[in-house]
Amino acid sequence: MSLPTVFSPVSVLAVYAQDDTGQPNTASTPLLPVTETLAYMARLNRCGATASRDGASTDAVSLHTYSGCLDAVDVVLYTLASGGHAWPKGRLLGDATVAGTILDFLVRHPKS
Repeated sequence: MSLPTVFSPVSVLAVYAQDDTGQPNTASTPLLPVTETLAYMARLNRCGATASRDGASTDAVSLHTYSGCLDAVDVVLYTLASGGHAWPKGRLLGDATVAGTILDFLVRHPKS
């Protein structure tokens, strides 16, 4: 897939459950798998080639981030072990709720 020639960097945050049947992370659907979507956004943002796994990740929740992106944008993927295609309940990492994590991300990455 070729990348656009004109692009304004944009931060991306995705929260994905591995047992999500509405958006499986496989190429067997017409939708681009979540991990491929984030890798594509990382390429658009000229980030490093691979995401790094945060040391605070657990068996229930893992956090992967791409670094070195243009204009200090972030490309972030939280992968939940379970939760299906529903709003995630409970905590992500530490005491962070999903809603709080999303709000914090949006505050830190405003677009005009």
